[in-house]
Amino acid sequence: MNCRASHAMESAVVSKKEIACPRSFGHRVVQVRDIVEALTDFTTRAAERLRRQDGCASQVLVFIQDSLAEQGLPP
Repeated sequence: MNCRASHAMESAVVSKKEIACPRSFGHRVVQVRDIVEALTDFTTRAAERLRRQDGCASQVLVFIQDSLAEQGLPP
């Protein structure tokens, strides 16, 4: 059997439009410094990914949500 590619493969690198670093703490967080530390770590990872792509960002979105399962607990 003689195989030939029917379509040429493109070698162009496609730029990603989003870089996400979704994370959860795995435990209840009540100290603001713990949230700030985690955000610093996550944004650093996203920036490293962006640099590897030789990209730039026009905006950064941070979304924080409390646990829906723990809404009945006191702070």
